[in-house]
Amino acid sequence: MVGIQGKKKKKRYLWGFPVAVVLILVFFVFARATWKMYQQDALSRENLRLAQDQLAVLRDRQSDLEEKLKRLETSRGIEEEIRVNFSVVKEGEKVINLVEEATSTVPTTTAKKSWWQIF
Repeated sequence: MVGIQGKKKKKRYLWGFPVAVVLILVFFVFARATWKMYQQDALSRENLRLAQDQLAVLRDRQSDLEEKLKRLETSRGIEEEIRVNFSVVKEGEKVINLVEEATSTVPTTTAKKSWWQIF
């Protein structure tokens, strides 16, 4: 009877090793899939953050453009925009150009002496 139990243990051991190998392979397959899902999640979060930043910039630009549009709805706003962009004046207005007096920043140089004048 002892011989039969020994064969059962050996048979059970032989079945245990392939099952363990299969379980380890299954574990690595699931671990790899989990890692890929984690990487995709991190990439998605980064893309979401970038999209939110871009949305904030676009909303700021939209509000600036809406303010500019409101200014352009008035005649004063149109006149201001034309003056800024095209550098024009109305009839009867005069242009004054203020020019600062140029100051020389170049240091004065002494006349070069020839080598025989140095001695």
